Amino acid sequence: MTFSDQPAWYCLKTQPKRERTAAMSLRAIDGVEVLFPQVRYPRQGTRGKSTATEPLFPNYLFVRFQPLSHLKAVGYARGAAYVVSRGSELVPVPDRIVDELASLAPASILELPLQTLQAGDNIRIIAGIFSGSSADVVKLVPGVERVRLLLDILGRGQEIELSLDEVERPYGHPLRYASSQGF
Repeated sequence: MTFSDQPAWYCLKTQPKRERTAAMSLRAIDGVEVLFPQVRYPRQGTRGKSTATEPLFPNYLFVRFQPLSHLKAVGYARGAAYVVSRGSELVPVPDRIVDELASLAPASILELPLQTLQAGDNIRIIAGIFSGSSADVVKLVPGVERVRLLLDILGRGQEIELSLDEVERPYGHPLRYASSQGF
C-alpha cells in the first residue's frame, strides 16, 4: 500500500451506532478534521413532541488527514471501523462534495422543518385506532391545530377529525427552507 502525504478527505466507516464516539475521538487527534453531518427534525413520540438528531449518513463520517502520518491513528480511533478503500487504495472524497455538505448544514446539523399540510395531501395516521392508515386531507381546522381527513373505512370514504399530533407530517426540503429564511 502506498499513500500520499497530502491531506485529503476520506470516508470513515464507524462501528454501528458509534458515529458520535468516533467523531469525538478523531477530533482529539492533531492534524485531523472531521465532518459529521447530522439531521435534526421535530417528531411526535408517545410522550409528546420532541426533537430528534440523527446522523445524515448512518455509520459514516468524513475525515481529512494525511494518510502517511495519520492512517493508523484514524483507523484505531475509538468507534472507528475502517477508512473506505478500493482494494489497497484509499478513496479520497472530492473537496467540493464535503464543502457542499458543510454549507448545507451549519454546525454540521441540517434542520428539517415540518411542511404545512394542504387539502389533497395524503398522510399517515400515527396515533389512535386508525394508526398506520393513510388518509387524504380534506381541510385544516383553523385555530385548534386539527385536521379533517377522508379515510377509507370498509370501502367507504368517511370524514374524521384528528389532532395534528396524531398524523405524520412531511418534512420540507432544507434548501427551500433556507432560502425562505434568507440564508
